[in-house]
Amino acid sequence: MRNISVLSNDHCTGCGACINICPTGAIKMIADSEGFNMPYINNDLCVDCGACVNNCPVLNIKKKNLIMPDMYAVRAEDKVREKSSSGGVFTVLAEEILKNGGFVCGAAFDDNMKLRHIMINDVADLYKLQGSKYLQSDTGLIYKQVKEKLYAGNKVLFVGTPCQVAAINQFVGKKAENLVTVDILCHGVPSQKIFDLYLNGIRTDKKITSIDFRNKRFGWQLDSILIKYFDESETVSSLKNDDVYLRGFLRNLFLRKSCEECPFSEFPRHGDISIGDFWGIGNYDKEQNDGKGTSIVFVNNKKGQNIMENVLKQQTKVKHFVFSDKMPNRIHSLYKHNAQRDRFFTLLNHHSFREAVEYVFKNRYDIGLVSNYCAGNFGGSLTQYALYNVLQDMGYSVLMIDRPADAKDKIHPEYKTRYYQKWPYHDYATSKQYPNKESMRDLNNICDNFVVGSDQLFQNTLYNILGEIYTLDWVANDKRKIAYAASFGYDHVWGDSKQIAEMGYFMQQFDGFSVREDSGVTVAKNVFGVDAVHVLDPVFLCDKKHYDELIVNAQAKSTKNYIGAYILDPNSEKNLILSYVQKTLNKKVEVFSELNNLNKDLFANFNYVDLKNEERLLNIKNSDFFLCDSFHGTCLAIIYNVPFISIVNKNRGGARFSSLLNYFGLSDRMIESYDELLKRPELLEPIDFTEVNKKLEEGRKFGIEWLQNKLSTPTRHGASIYDILVNRLADQKKEIDKLQQMVRILYGQRTKLPFIDSIEEYVKELSKAKEKNIILLSVKDTPGISMTDEFANNLKNALGIQSLLSNHHWYSYVGIIADRKVLFESLDKNKIIKSMDIEGFNIRITSAALKVGNVSEIKVNNKEYSQNKRGINIVVIDKELGTVIDSVCIDPHLKNYVFIRDKI
Repeated sequence: MRNISVLSNDHCTGCGACINICPTGAIKMIADSEGFNMPYINNDLCVDCGACVNNCPVLNIKKKNLIMPDMYAVRAEDKVREKSSSGGVFTVLAEEILKNGGFVCGAAFDDNMKLRHIMINDVADLYKLQGSKYLQSDTGLIYKQVKEKLYAGNKVLFVGTPCQVAAINQFVGKKAENLVTVDILCHGVPSQKIFDLYLNGIRTDKKITSIDFRNKRFGWQLDSILIKYFDESETVSSLKNDDVYLRGFLRNLFLRKSCEECPFSEFPRHGDISIGDFWGIGNYDKEQNDGKGTSIVFVNNKKGQNIMENVLKQQTKVKHFVFSDKMPNRIHSLYKHNAQRDRFFTLLNHHSFREAVEYVFKNRYDIGLVSNYCAGNFGGSLTQYALYNVLQDMGYSVLMIDRPADAKDKIHPEYKTRYYQKWPYHDYATSKQYPNKESMRDLNNICDNFVVGSDQLFQNTLYNILGEIYTLDWVANDKRKIAYAASFGYDHVWGDSKQIAEMGYFMQQFDGFSVREDSGVTVAKNVFGVDAVHVLDPVFLCDKKHYDELIVNAQAKSTKNYIGAYILDPNSEKNLILSYVQKTLNKKVEVFSELNNLNKDLFANFNYVDLKNEERLLNIKNSDFFLCDSFHGTCLAIIYNVPFISIVNKNRGGARFSSLLNYFGLSDRMIESYDELLKRPELLEPIDFTEVNKKLEEGRKFGIEWLQNKLSTPTRHGASIYDILVNRLADQKKEIDKLQQMVRILYGQRTKLPFIDSIEEYVKELSKAKEKNIILLSVKDTPGISMTDEFANNLKNALGIQSLLSNHHWYSYVGIIADRKVLFESLDKNKIIKSMDIEGFNIRITSAALKVGNVSEIKVNNKEYSQNKRGINIVVIDKELGTVIDSVCIDPHLKNYVFIRDKI
């Protein structure tokens, strides 16, 4: 239909022109979830006339004023400025209009402190319109009232935000000779709802009689709110005493979405004149700033020029300036929202206004969710997504925390786009990556509670390669620590006994520990000394709407009448199972595997599809039958009530399959072999999910209640001896770091090879050091797949070597430079060993790429000096001092090169 619904909410300014023009009353302005008025259409009343569309200022932007208007500094007399926020320009113009029998229209608070546009014609009421108001006014049907006065021959002064002025101009049309418009230099507008929440947080039982932003009692500045009450008492709040409304307003935290890119705030503007505070006037002319308020006025057209000449220049102090668009005021369209705007409005669902602002600006979170949300597999990433949304739905502010940078299993640099069509987390929802586990202690200053997620994070292999962070030994003991659906993956554990004992110590400090498998209860108790509760995997607790929100972003086309399949570890036997199901059910098979699976040839007889996480969900949801060897594939088939067969994947932990299916009474849907399937044709029959869904609801309720209980129960622990020792060690480390820095300086002065940590600078210094030093190079693993030709050429030119090391993944390399000459170098796929005697130094160098030994050795006089790390290991010998003075490793394997100097 041709109505205002064609305008997106993000672009609607809420000006209200549409409800004023609608001939049938089909449009009403209703506050959205953020409190901003939006037009809603009653389609029973709408006659599709198009009036609202034709009169919407956003859809019909008309700019006729000057692009570079004259600019003035204006100051009214002192008694006028005392009652004004700025230089008193509005008061002077309003009094002039009223004196001549006209009407003045502007924003005023009513008795309930709701801001609305009203019209006055008595100077005694002018106080209602004076002063700044830092929220959006409700224009109601004010444009109709203005038009009626104009058509009756009256003069009207209309003052409003730029979008409201554009709206009145559009609404009145050509018959606007008696209309004078003034648009304010608008910062952007919060909603009435936001302002009400602010007032609710500070008001007492006393009735508020007035609200005055920037009362001149406190000088000409923008950091105070004066609230007066019926009993004549008052409250003063300011930035100095941490007023949360002003902090949020000035930092664009809760402005209307359309304010971010407002076409009415730039030149040419829509008012006859534009007014605001002349902030920074002292930088232009110190004489224009007497501390009592100075206005800036832009004269945008001939009518505005007439106002300047015949009113303002006659009644105020005026100084002309050449137009400049480099003002501190907002005079441009683009005005970025605070990056955490969305987080603020989400916080308001369960937190007070003050808490929401403080959480944003103090970087505070209720819960740090320590997880593996960057898991390189579908199930691992989805279970963390699920638990994140469960905790959010419970009303908590959640920060996702993943492994530190020094973990053995690195986060793929293109993770967001590799596994998702659209990244499901806001930037504010995910923590920065810390360099190591010790540095993660900083998160104690950010999060009040810590929850460990699910999916085998306590299984020995994953625990170690992900940085050993999941026992929360880096979390202070007075923080609440909870494990939800922790998983060992198997019905037993393995690994170093000392590490297991240490894990048990910290796991015993948790305030609540739950496990995903029934066997996990026994493991937790017998191995780690922890009393655990069996709960459902987080994917079952998560509201399905969150999965459907992901599915909306799926790029693959939704098909019907197919068998879905998720095969993590393909082999010939699973291929036989797929073929049998395909033939028996007479439906095509759409199969997907892990994104890094290289065994796609095994799926040649089926429709193999490369799917990202959103599309995998869609594949499962829409399939007529589902077959998988995946634990989470099985979970999702149950959630979406899709008949399935689950092939037990013992390599990835068989205990969790049996635990899951036993709970739901679906153990008969589990097979281990093709032969078993042939003997049980009933496996291809539909499933009655009635009892399954009851169990799901019971388990979901239990899991959420368990979580809520643990998060609301006071923690049992205070600071531990471990915490005290760690803090003392941290203080000690600071002192050691200072000493190391001093040593670095002295070291550099002695050897003339600065102790620097910049790769580029280090290569330059090596070049300078060639004459007096012996430089030895040895590659371990690989020179690095991310080594650029530019860096390789810099290294080549600096050292004088012949080999270009870029594009030589998994090559061994040895280089020996002395007296500015390359005495030896070799680049080869095979292992390289070279021994030489140079000026009294016996040197033996070994280099082996990943596939031929994976080692770097650089021995000088039979002593090992190589860092023996992946990349280019470099040892430097000072011939005069007769000793090794440096040992480093440059690792260009990932895009962010690593520079290592662990030992000398």
